[in-house]
Amino acid sequence: TVESTRRLGALVGREAAADALVNDTQARIEACAVQVPEQTKPLLVVQFMDARHVRVYTQNSLIGSVLERMGIANAWQAGGNYWGFATVPLERLASIDNARMVVVKPLPVGVAEEIDTSVLWHHLPAVSNDTVLYVPSVWGFGGLPSASRFARVLIDALGRDCSADEAAS
Repeated sequence: TVESTRRLGALVGREAAADALVNDTQARIEACAVQVPEQTKPLLVVQFMDARHVRVYTQNSLIGSVLERMGIANAWQAGGNYWGFATVPLERLASIDNARMVVVKPLPVGVAEEIDTSVLWHHLPAVSNDTVLYVPSVWGFGGLPSASRFARVLIDALGRDCSADEAAS
């Protein structure tokens, strides 16, 4: 994403603006990274497709890259597609037992009600062993502004605040 931003800046004659965006994004993610609580479990970041299937963000996704920059392990190790995700049935998440679930909103219509009563959902270790974190929508295929936003909303969901640090950068 950094490389693409710099290439685009060069193409349109806005190298300084591209460099500023890169530097600002890196500073914002670093400001959020220092707010990560110690002993944070690996995170399993998902987005619901329907009540039985999720998109799991992989290490090569924008979200996976932000997790790495923040020093947080991505609990999904099975890989995915070129775009940085794997679409899997909920059952595939049952073997991941040392993780915390992060759900990226929005949920499709009716899914909240279905998972609320789903025995499978409630028995997933990443759901039953810890509070599920719900974060506002983030464009998982976006660029640097999306990366910065994910870092901020994740820290907010973890009960910390990096917005003051962001404003200073």
